[in-house]
Amino acid sequence: MFSFSLIVFSSVWISFCPVLCVDTTALDKVIEKQFKKDFADLDAFTLDVLVKLYKRRPKVTKQKIVTNEATARSSNPFHVKVEDPDKAFLEAMTELDSDIHRPDILEADTWERFVEARTFKVESELKVKHHNQKIQDLNNYLQRLGDDDDCMKSRIEKAFQQLNDLREKKL
Repeated sequence: MFSFSLIVFSSVWISFCPVLCVDTTALDKVIEKQFKKDFADLDAFTLDVLVKLYKRRPKVTKQKIVTNEATARSSNPFHVKVEDPDKAFLEAMTELDSDIHRPDILEADTWERFVEARTFKVESELKVKHHNQKIQDLNNYLQRLGDDDDCMKSRIEKAFQQLNDLREKKL
């Protein structure tokens, strides 16, 4: 019964999460389209430079996840994860936002507007990434619950079969 309620709960969440993901993805695309409109006051060359910088993302190597008892519970997608997997990426983005990377053709106030717009876009991308990861985690969790449920059902059927065999032998 407990397994069934978890499966139902997970199914409801899985049906709800794509709606959030679609909304977040649509907002992300709107943000990207809005970028050029926000910097329409600049000449074409400067805007082209900004667009290239806007799409640039740092390359950060992913850290291996060490599994132990604490992370074993985290296989449950409803378990709140404390560690921030995007911390290194955000630190690298902060480095890209420094004045060292500002092109000479840009004024400081334009650079600040640009950094603000890019930060907003990166946060939106991370939301999309997290929603997609949550959907994947929920699907994996639901699959695992279904597999566990099937295993339990087969074990129960085997136990009933053994019980019936014992009853027949006794009679």
